[in-house]
Amino acid sequence: MREQIEKLLNSEISTSAISKGADVPWSTVADLRSGKTNLDKMSLLTAEKLQKYAEELEMKKEQEILDIIKEMELEADMLDIWENGNGDISIQSRGVVPADEKELSLKYVGYVDNGQVWFE
Repeated sequence: MREQIEKLLNSEISTSAISKGADVPWSTVADLRSGKTNLDKMSLLTAEKLQKYAEELEMKKEQEILDIIKEMELEADMLDIWENGNGDISIQSRGVVPADEKELSLKYVGYVDNGQVWFE
């Protein structure tokens, strides 16, 4: 749970979007992001809401990736997933680094095996 919440809070998603999506007050999200409130001190309800929102975002991202693979008419197996800071996705064969990795500031975020998306 903690890892998912930390990943969400450290993401490029705006504080307002996290607040709205998780149904948590903006000030609570802002305080958690700034370190004013320690993660260990947040309420269980807040933690549950943030985790649920993080899971929803991950499921949405998984479906988006599978849709891209289908559109590209690729087999959903042995593929690597790369993403830039804007959330744009690049899909490559396993072990192939995108030629424009540095130019587009792509980072490796996961892979697809047997139709299942796995994130790092």
